[in-house]
Amino acid sequence: MHTEDTAKQLWCPMVRFAIGPETSKWQGVAYTNRCDELNHNKVTCIASGCALWRWRQVVEQKCWLCREALATEEPERPEDVPADWLFVPVSETKDMPAHWVEPGEKVRALWTGFCGLGGRP
Repeated sequence: MHTEDTAKQLWCPMVRFAIGPETSKWQGVAYTNRCDELNHNKVTCIASGCALWRWRQVVEQKCWLCREALATEEPERPEDVPADWLFVPVSETKDMPAHWVEPGEKVRALWTGFCGLGGRP
């Protein structure tokens, strides 16, 4: 299993490359199915940008309920709530109380997945 960031450091098995035509202009140049010339950034995994990518472990976003369930503006933040968490006011229908949530990008960075080309690891 890999996070998207670690997967993007790995070679992609779907990249195909070939040596250029037998002319002096192309001598020693390779090209791939992703770009005109061989470039490290174009031969590594593109993770969730690929149709073969499969998510394995999705980390749930944590939340902290507000003591004032009907708060529409952020009250004083409890000491235990991290400073980067976001305040979410009570929903208009009042079915979801006010709360703080962990930033989505922080949670998503912990998700893991794999290349589905070879099946489940």
